[in-house]
Amino acid sequence: MIRSIHLVPVSEKSHPFGTALFAVPLSDSGYVEEEYFFDGTANVYERAENGGKRIRFADAPYTSRLMIRRPADPAKFSGTIVFEINNSTPQYDLDRCWVLLRKQIMRDGDIYVGVLSKPNVIRRLMQLDAERYQSLKWPNPLPCDLPANQLGNISGHSSPESEDGLFWDILMDTARLLKSADSRNPLSAFCQKPIKTILSGWSQSGGYMIRYIKDFSLEEGKDLFDGFLAMGAAPICTPNLNQSDKTPLTALDLHPSCVDKPMIDIHTESDNARLGGALSRMENGPLYRMYDIAGPSHDTVYSSIEYQEGNTDFDRLGIRSRYQGAEPNPNAFPQHLAFHSALAWLKTWIWEGKAPQILPPIPFDQNLHNQKKDGNSVGGYQLPQFALPVCEYHGTATPPSPEAAFSCSVFGCERPFAKGELQKRYGSLAEYESRLTAETDQAIQKGLLQAADRDEAIERAMKQAVKYGLM
Repeated sequence: MIRSIHLVPVSEKSHPFGTALFAVPLSDSGYVEEEYFFDGTANVYERAENGGKRIRFADAPYTSRLMIRRPADPAKFSGTIVFEINNSTPQYDLDRCWVLLRKQIMRDGDIYVGVLSKPNVIRRLMQLDAERYQSLKWPNPLPCDLPANQLGNISGHSSPESEDGLFWDILMDTARLLKSADSRNPLSAFCQKPIKTILSGWSQSGGYMIRYIKDFSLEEGKDLFDGFLAMGAAPICTPNLNQSDKTPLTALDLHPSCVDKPMIDIHTESDNARLGGALSRMENGPLYRMYDIAGPSHDTVYSSIEYQEGNTDFDRLGIRSRYQGAEPNPNAFPQHLAFHSALAWLKTWIWEGKAPQILPPIPFDQNLHNQKKDGNSVGGYQLPQFALPVCEYHGTATPPSPEAAFSCSVFGCERPFAKGELQKRYGSLAEYESRLTAETDQAIQKGLLQAADRDEAIERAMKQAVKYGLM
């Protein structure tokens, strides 16, 4: 239960960690960004003998934060609130869904809410601004004699002094408040019209979503969310109910088999083998769609480098992402263009009841390697830049050292075609542009690309063509 919530002011000396303003001129789109602290109590759950759950400890106190990015004018609000389970894998509060969806969110007039998912990130918040964040805490209400390296079963360190399992009630209470008529609701001015809510999660947070769907969405969380958007989900990071539970995950734990609201599960080329995507796939059905985006890796130049450029906070804290592969060219495929469409499809599904199209997956072999032809994957969700490739797109890169192994398993590379191949395929840059423009317009007609993304799709593809020598 949330007891109180308040806006944390911005000053010349203090601003939110992860502010979008380093990368996005929000006011140009009529948006504002607000950080809120809230405190309350949450239960810690454990697995019951019958396979369900029960309360292990009731009403543990906490203080947490959330980020809201919204239209300044309530009249411009679309009616859709996109909640993100922020990712904690890099040990800081990472809003990757916002990074990938922000253009679609703002041009549609949606509200974005980023929810802190794990107390391991509070240390980074304190490093940025100890005075601002000193009140945040998720204290462990139970004695814990386990060392940190024996807590949790997912990436991102846990601490005996805090309790990851507070998250489930924190998430549900946040959603419950922000769509309510409660006078404490900072979005109350926006709740004068019908509201639809989407829960999104990137990578590890996609695993959190699986646990939420399986253990909470049909009971305590019923009707809190109208749809689910799993983006690059890492089912192998699906957590147990609390951080002290070391029960090994089973195959059943790795997919949201009881989903009762529309769900889109959209993967990159890195996700099958490394992150368990192949194990979590369900058959497309009345409430479920699965898509493999052909081309991008889990991390790309757009999501991990471009967005962080100019972020002096990250420079100061030494947490800037970088490509570490031995291949000279990092994967720069514009995966966000597919994620834009996935969000648009999901909103149409939950608002109008119209299910999105079914696309073929990328087939993989017994070693979970994607099937390829001429250097690129077969099948999948193909954007124009992939349908007319100017290089090979790979979901992984070669690590130059053991320390770079994990990074290179999720941040892939691009490999040039053999000399003369581009001219053989396309003739000249002008001919390529003509074919690309036609392919882009067809993708828009098929619904694979948003019309508002047309110019960006063409510009990025042409930039790649020039880079790899098409003249």
